[in-house]
Amino acid sequence: MSLWLEAIARISRGELIVDRRIATAYCVLVATTTIFALVAVVWFGSGSNLQGVPGIGDNFDSVWSLFAAPVILTLLGLFGSFSLTSTLFYARPEKLSPDAQRGLERVKNTDRRLLIGIGILVLFVQLLRILSTAGFSIPIEFGARTIFFVSGAILASGGNVIPKIPFFSGWWQIDRAIYTTVVRFSGWVLTIAGIAICVLAVFGKIENIQTSVAIIMGSGFGLVIIYALSKALMMAKKPA
Repeated sequence: MSLWLEAIARISRGELIVDRRIATAYCVLVATTTIFALVAVVWFGSGSNLQGVPGIGDNFDSVWSLFAAPVILTLLGLFGSFSLTSTLFYARPEKLSPDAQRGLERVKNTDRRLLIGIGILVLFVQLLRILSTAGFSIPIEFGARTIFFVSGAILASGGNVIPKIPFFSGWWQIDRAIYTTVVRFSGWVLTIAGIAICVLAVFGKIENIQTSVAIIMGSGFGLVIIYALSKALMMAKKPA
């Protein structure tokens, strides 16, 4: 909520708050997924159901559920466009040293790549559902494995960059030493989880991959949250 309030306030002051690279990429992704959804409705008929994709889900959703992709991408695009320019998440560049400014820009570039990668993944899932319904069954399992492999690679990439984030965030008031410990632990956990997902995507049984990936991702993020909260509580209990 604070992020959106800050965005509204800065818009009212005439300040530019949109990250143009994220905004441009997501405009293209939203337009593409909307066109795909419209073509699918005309092609299959408005009352048709979608064929399930092995490894992703065997449910028969309405063809109109394809419009969930542009909605999800719109929300992700808005979040990415605003968060990368928000002082809620990042310190103002003019308040940082030259080294910290370069570190901040490296982190933002990594965030952009991750966000765009996630957007392309949503597009790919939508396309797979359309191809499966159209009867293109041969590449479907390969496509599902590719989705999970890319998901794991994105998670591992994010975990790899987390320990490199400089101590410039203004939204988490925590001791520098504890901050360093938390980000290192988070980086290791998410990198290992991402690699495990990539291995599963290549060698796991296709019908079990979705559940296994959900367990790995849930466990990884759960460990990170629990570890960060425990460190924050330990710091709070220390006498001033």
